[in-house]
Amino acid sequence: MPTIKDIAQFAGVSQGTVSNVLNKRGNVSTQKIRLVEDAMAQLGYTVNAQARQLRNNIQTSRSVAIILPNILDFKYSLLYTSIKWYLEQQKLYSQLYLTGDIPYTEQAVLTEILSQRPAGIISATSCSQVMPLYEQTISNGEKVVFVERDYGSNAYFVGYDFVCAGKDIAQLIIEKKFKRLGLYTGLSRLTHESDFITSFISTLNRHSSDFDIMSIECDMQTADKNAYRFFDGSVYPEVIVTSGTYLANSVSRASAIVSAERAPLVLTLSFDTKFDFSANRERYCMDYYALGKAAVNSLSLQLLDNQVPTMQHNDKRTILVPEGIKSFAPIIRHSPATKLNIMTINGQGAEALRYMAPYYTRKSNVEINIVALAPNEAFDNLLHLNSNIYFDIFRSNLAITPLLNCEKLFPIPADVYDSITRTMMPRAASILSYDCGEHYAVPMDVATQMLVYRNDLFESSLLKRLYYERVGQTLGIPQTYDAFNSINEFFCHEINPQSPVQYGSTSSLSTGSAILTNFLLRYRTLNGYIKLVNDHLIMDVEKAIDATESYYATVKHSIISNNSLWWDENVNNIVAGSTAMELISVNYSANLVDFRKTQIEGRLGYASVPGNGHGIGGGSFVISKTCKDPQAAIDFLAWVCGRDQAEMFTYLGGVSLHSHVYKKSQIQQLYPWYERFEETIESSVDDIDWQHINRYRMENLFGYILRNVFHGILTPRQGVEMIAEQLDSCIIKR
Repeated sequence: MPTIKDIAQFAGVSQGTVSNVLNKRGNVSTQKIRLVEDAMAQLGYTVNAQARQLRNNIQTSRSVAIILPNILDFKYSLLYTSIKWYLEQQKLYSQLYLTGDIPYTEQAVLTEILSQRPAGIISATSCSQVMPLYEQTISNGEKVVFVERDYGSNAYFVGYDFVCAGKDIAQLIIEKKFKRLGLYTGLSRLTHESDFITSFISTLNRHSSDFDIMSIECDMQTADKNAYRFFDGSVYPEVIVTSGTYLANSVSRASAIVSAERAPLVLTLSFDTKFDFSANRERYCMDYYALGKAAVNSLSLQLLDNQVPTMQHNDKRTILVPEGIKSFAPIIRHSPATKLNIMTINGQGAEALRYMAPYYTRKSNVEINIVALAPNEAFDNLLHLNSNIYFDIFRSNLAITPLLNCEKLFPIPADVYDSITRTMMPRAASILSYDCGEHYAVPMDVATQMLVYRNDLFESSLLKRLYYERVGQTLGIPQTYDAFNSINEFFCHEINPQSPVQYGSTSSLSTGSAILTNFLLRYRTLNGYIKLVNDHLIMDVEKAIDATESYYATVKHSIISNNSLWWDENVNNIVAGSTAMELISVNYSANLVDFRKTQIEGRLGYASVPGNGHGIGGGSFVISKTCKDPQAAIDFLAWVCGRDQAEMFTYLGGVSLHSHVYKKSQIQQLYPWYERFEETIESSVDDIDWQHINRYRMENLFGYILRNVFHGILTPRQGVEMIAEQLDSCIIKR
């Protein structure tokens, strides 16, 4: 393997220069950075982190050892995936070790791990026989977190309350009045299995002695075989309780083969909280993605203590609260001839609805016909309800809803509205609702803006140096629009031929909505306002000019999109590798992780927009007065906009208002920008009274005039003054 000396000789630089480049330190010129990087590539040099660690004789490893029984059991696959993901967010890396729940194997594994001096260890240990070695490990200063299995040592532990789970499931058995029971679990020598078994049986026994319980323990190797024992006799259990989905699947397979028509209910601990429509199965949910996150947080506390010795953590135990029994609200059945025509706008939300609709049709007998149109076409239809009697339900938005005539809409019953919105983000739900004595709009999806950027470009030593030489500042995530414009120009290939991308960003000029939104993003950071005073709409003209000039500076060095319908072109350009950063709406964010479209997988970062002047957008459903079956429409909205479907809607690319969805680690890993989404929505700027201002008219006004500014027909001052003169035309006349 080539050495630093070899690289220095090949590149024609000093060994110190090579060291500075490798460690990203020192004042190295762009020319020398290129020489060193080219030499490394041609010589095939890679950093030997382990050798560096040994040379320094200190614990500098960025690797964390993860000890699990196996990854065939789905819960451990979820757990490992989650731990690995959250470690990587902290620039830590994982090494996986599997024990098969064999103590001897685990002892050998732990000994091997300790020779590598990892940053920490996260372990689902096999049994108490291994604890003396762990205790010695901890006393030697190693950072250890036990996960799922608790052996009562004075160590950090994260897990669920399996005693509570056993009790809850037993209570459900009692409520449903089952008497013939199967109990299918892992080995009782494992603490979490023992806690669950003991709690379940003792709860039943305290209630009655009439239960007929067939209890079977097994390991993974014998799970499929042992499942058939529940069906050996002539009388099958009414319900089989399992301590995991792996065992539940074994039971379901055995039941289907032996006697499908007599299949018992399977009630299982479930470690995946995603929506599940498996027949004849109920789930008690424990989110193992969340468990992985908690394990990494617990390890991080210990690593932080190395840097801040004065910190005290009295509670080393983290017990997560399970979601409990996962059941869905019943779907009301209608006449098979019932049909609902629904008009919505093109985008990810419409796609999600199309995927969800067939399930609702099968359960309700209601045919759901979804028609997705371009935004302008859809909203024109909605504003002329009298001329359109073909649609039963319309998707409206902030610009359109206040313009609707309540007399043309069917009211939503208060109890239905309350049940739908109870778990929604209250501020967003309030903004997207429409109340004129009665509720006429059901909030469906919410949106705000965010910054997406190429982290590989922003972290490049070469580009950082080039930017510093060109601008005299450090290349970083822009906090202001001045910084955004500077970076945007730097990455414009026409201006800077050394840019690795074509442009810094995209400016969508195709819709008035996109133009107004981008203007407001900048205007708000200047404390600009648009408000109704004495029956006149006013704005701060000077600040509006500054915001327009800033916006114009962005447009001049961007890809100008005149053809896209919305924000989709911004997303398409960055995933295609054409731009370095983009301002986008989260309504289109799911495409950022679509492997079919992206050319830069794993290279995106996410941040708040510069200045944090983001606003709230989104849509609601309204029912037309011409709807042929209003009750069917109400029942559908209660289902599709409800809490139970929010998770499915979000996984499929929609943006739900139900706040619980964004606390799920699975959602955060799939769409990382959602980790602080609720906080972002609640902190969004809501400074314009859209109940009295015609946003639809304002979008057209700003769109028409600012396009002329950006095309050089008007100066920013001329454009803003023209807008200010016509603002009163945007007042809603009641």
